[in-house]
Amino acid sequence: MNKFLYFFYLFLLGRNILLLSNSYSNKTTGVLLLINMLFCFILALILLFKSKKYNVYLIVTILSFSIFYIYYSGYSDMNKDFNKMVYYIFILLSIVEIIMFIFVKMKESKKVKTTLYLCFCFIAGILFLRFLNNYYQEPKKIVYSTRITSLKDKQEMLEIIGKMPGIKSADIIEDYEKSSLSYEDNVYYHYNFKESLEPSDLIIDISLKTLVDDTSLDSLAYKIQKYIKLSGLENDLVRIYIVTDRDDRRAINIYDFQNDNIKVRYKRTEPYIAGSSPLLNIFSLAVKILKGVVSEY
Repeated sequence: MNKFLYFFYLFLLGRNILLLSNSYSNKTTGVLLLINMLFCFILALILLFKSKKYNVYLIVTILSFSIFYIYYSGYSDMNKDFNKMVYYIFILLSIVEIIMFIFVKMKESKKVKTTLYLCFCFIAGILFLRFLNNYYQEPKKIVYSTRITSLKDKQEMLEIIGKMPGIKSADIIEDYEKSSLSYEDNVYYHYNFKESLEPSDLIIDISLKTLVDDTSLDSLAYKIQKYIKLSGLENDLVRIYIVTDRDDRRAINIYDFQNDNIKVRYKRTEPYIAGSSPLLNIFSLAVKILKGVVSEY
């Protein structure tokens, strides 16, 4: 019975990650997450005070992974109040569970080695997530379902876009010269298209937290088109650069918006390589070999 509870608890922790990976940011996903989190918390209490047969190091690793994974997930649409509530409850309960497991373990064993192991497990969960996000994980599918009916100005539009899933930030760049100062030496994606693209009235730079697949980015573009219209900019030529920190901020997709029309100016076809230094490129190549896609190079 004790082993069953422990494995069922691990199953529920895994289900949290699966729910966060389902691409949706709707209420159904949020409700399922809340129910799953509640069962996780109850089982954690039972394991701590009744069973006491569990691997605390594995649990801490999974919980630390989950806490930060929600940041990259398709559920993290911070424009929705319900999602924000679920987001913070998820993080709070996960942190409380980690503290409870660590506290009980430290009462049983006050050795410095135990403390170091627990710290290592917490950090390991974060590092494993960063490895997946930066090197191994394929582009995510995200269903963009943010519904906005009115916007005051372009600044509010940027705030809305910046809170959408998978997006780290959204900034207006007034002209190419100013944009070239924004990222120090990493301005490849502006200079590469400076001569070939006609001047635009407004440039918006969207930086991604994680890679997002083409279908989802096209869906995002249609959402942004509506926001541009709500902001009163539909007659201007608005250019969107979508970039990612994972790949030296080179452009992934470039879109032009004007008069209710969307024009795809560029879609990157070459493989995404995390990092620019020789060491990082060698590491990335090794990962590609493991994935069996080295032929893309």
